[in-house]
Amino acid sequence: DILANQYDEVFYFDLDVVPNTTENIFEHFDLSTGIALAPSYSPHRDYLPFGERTFQTYVKAANAVPDIDSRSVLVKYAFVRNLLMLDGIYDEPDIWNTGIIGIDCKSVQKLNYFGGDFKEIVAEICGMRNEHTFFKTDITQYFGLNDGEGLLSYLTISRDLNVHKMDDMWHHMYKEWNVGQLNSEAHMIHFINKRFEDATNLFG
Repeated sequence: DILANQYDEVFYFDLDVVPNTTENIFEHFDLSTGIALAPSYSPHRDYLPFGERTFQTYVKAANAVPDIDSRSVLVKYAFVRNLLMLDGIYDEPDIWNTGIIGIDCKSVQKLNYFGGDFKEIVAEICGMRNEHTFFKTDITQYFGLNDGEGLLSYLTISRDLNVHKMDDMWHHMYKEWNVGQLNSEAHMIHFINKRFEDATNLFG
């Protein structure tokens, strides 16, 4: 929000994102027509067939993942799906990774992340957690008010914002589950697993 008051377009990078290109990212993406984001993928998400995603199937899926926590893409997906359903929206959401975000000032204003109905959204999240906390295995126990990726994913749909999906060449997510599969040709490498040493041959 602050940078949008000073610049027409902004690209944000997490500190664990390493640029690996000389190509101008502002020239590649037309931010005047949409936000540039990359979806996070989870090997567990496909466990839930679309149309059959209920609290019960979320719980079953959560129990099948031993290391699940509030950072899990599965949890974020359940979080966004349930917020959308409360609004009567049944779209299939992507969960955007916030490690790299390209956006122009008009989209920042339309997103209005902390404005408008932010307090009502927070109340809905608290309501979902309180309603389903009887069973400690319920996935809603992981729904967090600080889930920026979940809220961003929800707002892009509920506020009808266009998104340019960044592919693996522009946002390569190097995670624990794909160690050894570093895409050394990617323009932006997001070292989520913090294994920077795996790329020392690239950067010297």
